[in-house]
Amino acid sequence: MHKSAKDGDMDKTKISIKIKVLAALCLLLLVFLAGLFTGVNYHKLNNGRRNLLETMRIKGYKFTSPLLDYEAGPEIKDKVLVFLKYKIEKLIESRTRNDDAIYVSVYFRDMFNGPWFGINEKENFAPASLLKVPLMIAYLKYAEQDPGILKSRLVYEKEFKNDVVQNIIPAEKLELGGSYSVEELIERMIKHSDNSAMYLLLGNISADVINKVYSDIGIIVPSVRGKSDFITVKGYSSFFRILFNASYLNREMSEKALEILSKSTFKSGLAAGVPDDVVIAHKFAERGDLVTQTFQLHDCGIVYHRKRPYLLCIMTYGKDFRPLSKIIRDISSLVYEDIDSHYNK
Repeated sequence: MHKSAKDGDMDKTKISIKIKVLAALCLLLLVFLAGLFTGVNYHKLNNGRRNLLETMRIKGYKFTSPLLDYEAGPEIKDKVLVFLKYKIEKLIESRTRNDDAIYVSVYFRDMFNGPWFGINEKENFAPASLLKVPLMIAYLKYAEQDPGILKSRLVYEKEFKNDVVQNIIPAEKLELGGSYSVEELIERMIKHSDNSAMYLLLGNISADVINKVYSDIGIIVPSVRGKSDFITVKGYSSFFRILFNASYLNREMSEKALEILSKSTFKSGLAAGVPDDVVIAHKFAERGDLVTQTFQLHDCGIVYHRKRPYLLCIMTYGKDFRPLSKIIRDISSLVYEDIDSHYNK
């Protein structure tokens, strides 16, 4: 049976309507997808902006604001790090319950892409020998303009008298009447945590040069000789981050600083928790209070895991150095094993 012309026109009309409806639906779908895509990217952009809000920049320039470092906003909820943080918190709870420590602070950061977490990271501690790192940085910054400063020699003419007693005695000490280059004194100060080398260096540099390091990085200047100075585990970690990124010292001096830090003779903290062949650029510090019979022991540095270098800073406060060093060792071991198992899959 043949269709009439009228029927043919009606069929064409129906097809035309279907095409228009289909086109409208496609347009709505495209609009929806575009909105979704834009929304997602806007969300990511805003998250990115939030994550980059905590920046560290050098002040004092008229036309530039050099970036030193950035903190990726709030803790990144990487599932590996979330579980690692949980295990460390449980370890700390167990040790404080057993009276091995009064409190413990931890700061961890993946040095490749920035995820981090902190545990009591805003708690104040006495920095003690940790302040030797910014003193080294101050000298190396000065050496960028005057390399000869590192070769200049200083004579250790008399012993320095101070109220700070070192419980962990340096393996090597300066000899009275001995002549030492500034570079050698820096290495002794870091490698053996030699207070005499530190005071000899302090007497040879302007306080303004040292203070500028703190002001550039945005940390309140503590007193090197004082007992009431304070620093947080998160704040102190900034020194290691800018060295790793070579964003404050140039590459040559950043490399030199980390190489010196890798020679530390203190092996009872972070180093005790990783295999012997793993390089760690770190600095320890200890402080005892004979009146309250309390002690602080800290160890902070970069662990150069072969696939995933990370920054680990641990500060502890308690009644005995030995359990405090074990806490640092066990946290270091826990972190290394977790990172190693994850990135060696």
